[in-house]
Amino acid sequence: EKAGDYKTSMTYLNKALALQLDEFGTEEHVDVGDTYGKLGSTCSANGKYVLAMQYCKKSLEIRLKVLGKEHEIVKQKTIEIKRKLQDYANISS
Repeated sequence: EKAGDYKTSMTYLNKALALQLDEFGTEEHVDVGDTYGKLGSTCSANGKYVLAMQYCKKSLEIRLKVLGKEHEIVKQKTIEIKRKLQDYANISS
């Protein structure tokens, strides 16, 4: 059942992403960055760590462009991603 929840979550998040991209006309919007982050969290919760990191990095790149490197959210997400990278490296070992 968890696989079904993952598949459903990914479907809805990808639909949300498509709608946001259509509405904003660009990836450079904080809501798009948030959606990429949610895609990453969903993948991570389901053991898809490589894909999770791709989404998390994309989310961070967007936030950096939109908010700047000194924004508190960007600082927090940078720390979170570094921790996740270390966690994933430990899992892979």
